[in-house]
Amino acid sequence: MRYATLPAETHSSAAPSPSTDPQIEVRRIVVGFALGGNMRPLLKTAKAIAKEFGAEIFVIHSIAPTPATLGMVGETLEARTKALEATKRKIERILQREGVTTPFHVSVELDSPATVLQKAVKEHQADLVIVGSRGRHGFEQLIEGSVSQAIADRVNCPVLILGPSFSPDQNLFQTILLATDLDKTGYGAAKYAGALAAGRDCRLILMHVARQKPRSENRNREWVEENTTEKLYRLLEKQVRCECDHEALIAYGDSAQEILAAADNKRADLIVLGVGSERKPMSDHASWRTLTTIVRHARCPVLVVGS
Repeated sequence: MRYATLPAETHSSAAPSPSTDPQIEVRRIVVGFALGGNMRPLLKTAKAIAKEFGAEIFVIHSIAPTPATLGMVGETLEARTKALEATKRKIERILQREGVTTPFHVSVELDSPATVLQKAVKEHQADLVIVGSRGRHGFEQLIEGSVSQAIADRVNCPVLILGPSFSPDQNLFQTILLATDLDKTGYGAAKYAGALAAGRDCRLILMHVARQKPRSENRNREWVEENTTEKLYRLLEKQVRCECDHEALIAYGDSAQEILAAADNKRADLIVLGVGSERKPMSDHASWRTLTTIVRHARCPVLVVGS
């Protein structure tokens, strides 16, 4: 592993441009709930974010349709409706038991997790989706090898994924690691990460992973790294650069391994990754497989942001 750690840009004391507003609003959060899974980390994180932004929580649970349920009529259809309502009440009791005091709404639908998720995001005009990956129940399956189709391809807002290695006993938005390819996935993710960092006592790390080191060990390599650093800093709004502590990090090697290592080394509590317009995450130096690897092994949540 080889890092080129560049010093943080000098923070200017000049007033930011009046037209620059890095703030984001999170008013409606859709949470993918899975009965049978360990939902405590998911609910604890959703509670913290909802409290931070003053948001409502929309908890959704899907029940996979079967030929038997799809053909229900008459009394059988009535029984299905009662079963869905009973499941809804059970989830509501779980939320109350876990101390969710933020305004929340629960819905249970008979459809695939991806379809239910997409429908809920559109219906509630969600600003954020939160899903967990701690097993193979319902929404948790979305992280198992089908992230591109089930989440990013179907949802038009950022998605926060809690992997199986995530522990909820940590602060959110204290150290944010933004990994970008500086091509098709940079600006959208950087704008969101910067907005989270701005105005908070937060550290923002801008990271780029190249597959190979520049061949030359002399001035040419220094120029390449300085140029890459400048591109990383240009992703941030001027106001963000004034308001938060930030640094650039360049690494060489396997994208997933380097990002995970940097997250551990810098003690990041959030990893932000971009999704390009062609729905290819991190374009040149990562793939959906890389994203899945990061989600599975990251000790902190992974936020996927579209361009």
